[in-house]
Amino acid sequence: MGKTFTCAFCPAPIESGEHIWDDWFGRASRSNLFRFRVKGVDGTEKVWKSKSLNHKTKVVCAPCNNEWMSDLTNRTKSIAFDMGLSAKERKLDHRECSTIAAFGFMKAIVADHSHDNRKPFFSYAERRSFRESLSIPAGVQIWLACLGTAKGLFKAYYTETAFNEPQRIEINVFTYSLGHLCFQVATCRWKRKSHKKYRPPLFLTPDQSWNDVTVQCCPVIEPTIIWPPPAILGDQIVERFVHRFESLTRSF
Repeated sequence: MGKTFTCAFCPAPIESGEHIWDDWFGRASRSNLFRFRVKGVDGTEKVWKSKSLNHKTKVVCAPCNNEWMSDLTNRTKSIAFDMGLSAKERKLDHRECSTIAAFGFMKAIVADHSHDNRKPFFSYAERRSFRESLSIPAGVQIWLACLGTAKGLFKAYYTETAFNEPQRIEINVFTYSLGHLCFQVATCRWKRKSHKKYRPPLFLTPDQSWNDVTVQCCPVIEPTIIWPPPAILGDQIVERFVHRFESLTRSF
């Protein structure tokens, strides 16, 4: 399926570029030179430098970008500003967790629409419902981690079980960071329509070795959570964290 020409969240035509890393983060950063590396689906890499954090992906319309998306970004900024820049400890209540989770899911949809090699993972009904009420679909799980080295991550992948597997599943994982604050949005669901309709949502259970480096913020389990988690995500294991669910469809 080729690249779509309508907004990721509504039927309006695409006419606006969504910042991958928001303006406030670029302005607050002490860096005067940003290095970008983008890896395509074919494995090729593009590397460049810029004095501003201005990379955008054109997947939304101007009203969505300038209205509700901007409002959600500003509310997230009020919560996450110090978390991203200095890894300052923060106690997050239910409302703050919901705001951060909504921001992470919004970026996951943006990432999902930034490719042109398959149809969108999330249905139009799910994306429209999110635009209208910020409701996150059942089965979506979001964890927060803390990067030891402040950086910007924007990495997504999709995997599914073999075509002849009767219990087919598909997994979409998106990992995103603003400096030290790292989000991971993962969705595991049945591939067949009949399974989606009549079976309960699927949830992933990460290997317990990741328990100390993540804290779950969606679905919300505790009335409050503390960030950062007990252990920091070091540079040597960031890629393992990004791809920690990739092999599940081969062993399901």
